[in-house]
Amino acid sequence: MPSFDNPARGWIASANNRIAPDDFPHRMYGGWVSGCRGQRIREMIESRKSVSMDDMRDMQQDARNIRAAALVPDLLQELEPCDDKIRTAMEVLNCWDGVAESQSAATTIFNVFYSRWCATVSSVRFTGATAELLTKGVDPSAGRLLKSDPHGWFPNGDRQQQLRKTFSETLEYLIDRFGSDMSDWEWGRLHFMPLRHVLSSRGDLGQLLDHGGAGVRGDMLTVCNTGSGPDWTANTGAGYRMVADLSSSPPVLRAVDAQSQSGQPGSPHYNDQFDDWVSGRYHEISLTDDVDAQSTVTLAPTE
Repeated sequence: MPSFDNPARGWIASANNRIAPDDFPHRMYGGWVSGCRGQRIREMIESRKSVSMDDMRDMQQDARNIRAAALVPDLLQELEPCDDKIRTAMEVLNCWDGVAESQSAATTIFNVFYSRWCATVSSVRFTGATAELLTKGVDPSAGRLLKSDPHGWFPNGDRQQQLRKTFSETLEYLIDRFGSDMSDWEWGRLHFMPLRHVLSSRGDLGQLLDHGGAGVRGDMLTVCNTGSGPDWTANTGAGYRMVADLSSSPPVLRAVDAQSQSGQPGSPHYNDQFDDWVSGRYHEISLTDDVDAQSTVTLAPTE
């Protein structure tokens, strides 16, 4: 297993990415996500002389997608403003800073396009269920193929035509779903986090146990990880966030849980933390003896 032991740089970071270098002496098996989140964490840490608990909270809330920021210029270079909708979409992307805010239409356009572009890239070489399975696997290569195709992945030499076709189909899909006004294509309308109880799929329990949800910022490649489920929903990601300062006495923990602290729908703590989770407001967790006095619950039978 690869490991770090008190590295000279003074910090360790991991975000589901491969942490071992290419010359690691042992064969490693498994799959890793893109290193975008890990790279962004490193950028934020190295931009500071010291890191406070508030800084760590802000890092966990960071919604900049560095892959999108890097690839949008390549995408715009390859597109052709041949009609009004493509021209408008290009203008929206050109003004985007890569931050996946819930109100952002550019985030919607890029993420939907990139998912469909990965499917296009996969279908060039594979068919049927295999092509569908490998859509995620071609994710890194799809980014490089936005700019050029030096190794001939597209055997017919039609990379640019396929890219433009995929982009146009993306816009048609979003028009059908949200209308022709691109200002209505807010990421939060697509990237909606439903708050579902684990038993909500049992009969009609969902009507009792589910408690709404909301459109959220971030995506699968931002440090503010809100996941990417079917149809770009936000049904995964960092539902529980915590910052710990072990140098203080007593140690200080701050945390917030999107699903809140109780799985019992009659409890006042069933859904009281979601707004704080969205807004980045954390709660302090006591590690002192008085926690017992603050957390007594009495259960009594009813007559």
